[in-house]
Amino acid sequence: MIKDYLSEIGSRIKKVRITLDFTQGQIAEKTGLSAGFLSQIEKGQKRPSSIYLFFLLVEHKININWLFSGKGEMFLTENLVEKSRGFNFGEDREVLEKLFHRLEEDTALKDSFISFFTRMMP
Repeated sequence: MIKDYLSEIGSRIKKVRITLDFTQGQIAEKTGLSAGFLSQIEKGQKRPSSIYLFFLLVEHKININWLFSGKGEMFLTENLVEKSRGFNFGEDREVLEKLFHRLEEDTALKDSFISFFTRMMP
């Protein structure tokens, strides 16, 4: 099961790289990871590090939901608050809107939040 999950994420990471028109060598140069390790990630043989995921999410505005589940668009086109308006959060809407605003205003907090979230993923 985990192997299948890694394979799916790896293939989506490869799709991102190809869509952005980067070689593994170019990504390796930007991230400090080896091209061989990136190849293993794309093949589902290795787990992507949180720092690599962070690079994709922040530098290239990749939709984390798409990256992990394949649902939604590959790239984020709207900010978090605007994007959230389409969801029904019920009684939690106000709290979540405040969270989204706070994350957009505070880069360090957003970085910590993304890092925490990616570590919690299997």
